[in-house]
Amino acid sequence: MCINFALEDFASEDPVPLPSIFSAPSKTLSVIVPAYNEADRLGATMEEALSYLQKRRNRDGPTFTYEIIIVDDGSRDGTIRVASEIVKAHGFDAVRVLRVQKNRGKGHAVRRGMMIARGESCLFMDADGATRGHAVRRGMMIARGESCLFMDADGATRVSDLEKLEATLARLKE
Repeated sequence: MCINFALEDFASEDPVPLPSIFSAPSKTLSVIVPAYNEADRLGATMEEALSYLQKRRNRDGPTFTYEIIIVDDGSRDGTIRVASEIVKAHGFDAVRVLRVQKNRGKGHAVRRGMMIARGESCLFMDADGATRGHAVRRGMMIARGESCLFMDADGATRVSDLEKLEATLARLKE
């Protein structure tokens, strides 16, 4: 069975080549956001995340780079429209949209997003804003010899707690 998916550059009609997690990283952090029918909540969640990430870049300088990958998992509402507006506002290098034609579930969307991530570290968060920051699962997934961070949807903290996640990760690696 062939599963159709494509990386969307809303400013171009040319197909976008898919990066690979097996390539050398070109970003510090990739944030993977699976989205299925999240038109009502995606915008606010992404604005919070992008605000934090840009503040961190401004503070840390050009050594901190990031991308957000929104994986539209076959949504039937306006998720793609909202995602395209976010890309237009923040640029295709900072926010990318991977469109999966048929809904295959959250796990599939996360895997697809991870497979095209360009970051040294990868963070998964929910599109509905339920994912906050502190609950890092003890079972870390390793990619490119670096860690993929996972946050649980317990609402305890925010994306801005990324540095706490990184500190926890560093302790777990010791």
